[in-house]
Amino acid sequence: MLIFDPDRAAAKKLQKQIAGLGIQRTTIVNKAGDLASYLHKHHFDLIILDIFSEEKNVELELIRETQIPFIIYTSISDDQTIEKAIKLGTSSYLLKPTSTAQWSVTIQHIIKSGLIQSNYTWLSNAGKKIRIIKQQVLCTIAHGHLSHILLADGTRYTIKNQLNKISRSLNIPSLKQINRSCFVNLDLITEYDQNAIILPIQISTPHHPITNKIKFGRTYRNDIFEYFEQEVNKTQPLT
Repeated sequence: MLIFDPDRAAAKKLQKQIAGLGIQRTTIVNKAGDLASYLHKHHFDLIILDIFSEEKNVELELIRETQIPFIIYTSISDDQTIEKAIKLGTSSYLLKPTSTAQWSVTIQHIIKSGLIQSNYTWLSNAGKKIRIIKQQVLCTIAHGHLSHILLADGTRYTIKNQLNKISRSLNIPSLKQINRSCFVNLDLITEYDQNAIILPIQISTPHHPITNKIKFGRTYRNDIFEYFEQEVNKTQPLT
């Protein structure tokens, strides 16, 4: 995500607000002359743009050419500028100052629309919030009334909630159910055989103290094989 604002302090404050929503990778540009260079050299999923009177037409045209989703965040409220921004396809037009709550509503709406992806998700456990990095989730495992979230680096979170509810609340499309007590993030899997997923690390499960294999449940096997067939270029079955 790119934040363009000539006011350095305002840009830093906005960056902190956005980070609190689970979006950590943001780039700040303060000079209009640097904007084109950043847009040509780097990929951004979303641009938050403060337009100021002297160069607002140039900035809006530049953003239109990139075809990147953008939000106008500015103190300019004249009808002509707002109308032009809408015609160019702005996802939202926010007037300064904007509260964290309003940013939350705006960003979450854009995330749900599929235009951008949040790298993080938040889960509640015993009254505390846990921030989970989606790309690092390796698997979720049920053990009695507890659910365990295991990350690829070996970190484990234990949460008092149902496995299905926890796994779905993570909102990771590649996190698929393997058997009755386990979901696995198939995007982190590079090996499997006819009976099991081969994990990149050793883990403990309710049935095996230490293992790197998660056996398929009969009900889920075909769905998992179909997923791997679609990802055949990166996933190699064992023979």
